Amino acid sequence: MFESFITAFIVYFVVIDPVGTAPIFLAITTHLNKRQKIRTALEGSLVAGAIMIFFALCGVWILHYLNISLTAFRLAGGIILLLVALDMLANKRQARREQGSDSVSTDDNIAIFPLATPLLAGPAAITSVMVVASGDYLGDGGGQQSDRECQYDHRLWRHGGGDAGNSNRFDYRQPCRVLY
Repeated sequence: MFESFITAFIVYFVVIDPVGTAPIFLAITTHLNKRQKIRTALEGSLVAGAIMIFFALCGVWILHYLNISLTAFRLAGGIILLLVALDMLANKRQARREQGSDSVSTDDNIAIFPLATPLLAGPAAITSVMVVASGDYLGDGGGQQSDRECQYDHRLWRHGGGDAGNSNRFDYRQPCRVLY
């Protein structure tokens, strides 16, 4: 349990990047007084948290509805995280954020855009929260499969698809688990 918390904390800390977001927040809120800055920070954090909670709870369902496997989503999320890491190494991410902060209008609600999304709850953060919420962030197959996947697995094994000839590889005591 503690190891899972530490792993998730490190992933979110790297992806959300509060150290890199703080200067951007200060740059886009220069025209606001202290009370408005506090309100903007709270509102942006709440909106970003709501976005991430929504995708933690409903993200896997959305993927199943769109017929995207969790493995494919993990692969795409890994590519996104790799690109974010490369941008951080090349310092392109900070330059892009600072460049985008100059064009903020005083009429716009900066708590939602650009603060809540994409700075706090961007594509990498949403991908990370969906993978961690699925329980399969270690890649060990620990996440539970949906009913649709279970039905597909049973049809596959029952009707001769896959490796149906080798019945030792499928554990009927734990439905939808393939043993290797």
